[in-house]
Amino acid sequence: MSVEARISQLLSPLSIEQKIGQLQQVQGGGGHVPTDLAKAVREGRVGSVINEVHADTVNALQWIAVHESPHGIPLLIGRDVIHGFATVFPIPLGQASSWNPEAVERGARIAATEASAHSQREVALWTLREAAAGRACVGEQ
Repeated sequence: MSVEARISQLLSPLSIEQKIGQLQQVQGGGGHVPTDLAKAVREGRVGSVINEVHADTVNALQWIAVHESPHGIPLLIGRDVIHGFATVFPIPLGQASSWNPEAVERGARIAATEASAHSQREVALWTLREAAAGRACVGEQ
């Protein structure tokens, strides 16, 4: 089955509300699954959870998404590590304005090492497209 056919197969039975739900990202519960979050996942109103690092909670959320929601679509789980994990650095715009790529790279390496130690395998790369346009940052994952 082609990728396009699989996408169509997954999305065609979803209502417009459920499709919008797949675009919704919510904050994790900090080590537990709040009742309202469980309900939203069960109803297909959430497609992604950010900053939930407790494995048992992630597993519980995934169970609800896959086994208790109408379409069984797994959640995307992410962690905001854009300017640090345990050690927090300036936001990317602030780092770029330092004009010190070596310091930016060191900060990114520290964040990646810390996140990897906690099983967070998401890597973010921020590139300043044009030095004169300090706010024209683009993120890639």
